[in-house]
Amino acid sequence: MNMDKDLAFYYGSALILLYFVVGFISQILKRNNLKKKIKFAEAEYETAKNNCITAKNILSKSITKTYGPEKAAKFQQGNLWRGMHRHLLVISRGRANNIKRTVHNTVVTEKWQYGKNLNILGQGNDIFEVTLEDNIVMDWHGFK
Repeated sequence: MNMDKDLAFYYGSALILLYFVVGFISQILKRNNLKKKIKFAEAEYETAKNNCITAKNILSKSITKTYGPEKAAKFQQGNLWRGMHRHLLVISRGRANNIKRTVHNTVVTEKWQYGKNLNILGQGNDIFEVTLEDNIVMDWHGFK
């Protein structure tokens, strides 16, 4: 009877030890798998970053060729200026959330609104507006 208790104790202890060993090995395998995923994600990020840099360089050369070095330098600095062409505005700021177009005689005036949409009460401080005439930036306001 005493021998059965000892044998049960040893079997129980062995099972508990086996449980902890399997859990430990499982955690090591999960950690190694996670490390592999992280390395893969980092490599993908670096590739994307390099592709982005390459694309920006190609875009910069194209803008320099099309609009000249002075405007390309302003563009690269992220500036907005009077006389900026609509295409450069779209490339640098994206398409506006809202565009209001009016035509007077032969002049097409557009007011491009960026940022949050106004609510019913007209509230929304994050809105800024760019005014274009015949596809050329004439004025802007509301920038922080």
